[in-house]
Amino acid sequence: MDVKDFDLYHTELLDSLQCHMETHVELDNDTTYYGRTPYVKASTLEVARNTDSMISDNSWWGPMVMHEMAHGCQDSHREYYIARGKVNYCVFELESAQYPVKYPWLMDALIQENNQCTYR
Repeated sequence: MDVKDFDLYHTELLDSLQCHMETHVELDNDTTYYGRTPYVKASTLEVARNTDSMISDNSWWGPMVMHEMAHGCQDSHREYYIARGKVNYCVFELESAQYPVKYPWLMDALIQENNQCTYR
């Protein structure tokens, strides 16, 4: 996949949220801009900095853009999109915080994945 496989747009704010990091698609909806193909909303680094004073460099913003683009790649596969829509799940923040305790292998896997990242 190459950058020319994507259409990149720079827009004004699409809603009242100052900082966006999300992916949206409705594959069966031809009436919206996010129908048929995933649409990643990612604020610029400057907007993210202005929204959260803890963000001072690319160490949060870059990985979040890549994270959202990964969701876009997932959702661009119709079979995945349909299967995801059939799964009814809800994970709460406190529950997910307990995952490393419940599943010790998870923390090791996350550390290994982070160590392999080249965006540092």
